[in-house]
Amino acid sequence: MIKLGAKAGNIIAALGPCIKPCCFEVKEDFVAEFEQNAPELLRFIKKENGAYRADISGMNKAILLDMGLLENNIFVCEECTCHSGEKYFSHRRQGNSRGTMMSVIGIKK
Repeated sequence: MIKLGAKAGNIIAALGPCIKPCCFEVKEDFVAEFEQNAPELLRFIKKENGAYRADISGMNKAILLDMGLLENNIFVCEECTCHSGEKYFSHRRQGNSRGTMMSVIGIKK
């Protein structure tokens, strides 16, 4: 959007439901990837009881803030898709027997 002329301060972003750190356990290779390619996002990966947990909503919000979006213009859904089985599919909860979800906003040419 910025490349098309939008001003970052005027953009409103919504981060939809996703798995939250309570359920998003990741392995050391995930952590190593961030150590190598995006160390500024390591603050969103915590080690608890010997397991790493990642906050992907936090990561995405930080990226948007770094791009110049205003904090008040970023809305984050706090629901965990893994905990909310009545509303959302979750690979972590259901394995391969699940559906998919997607939302898209685009610019019509």
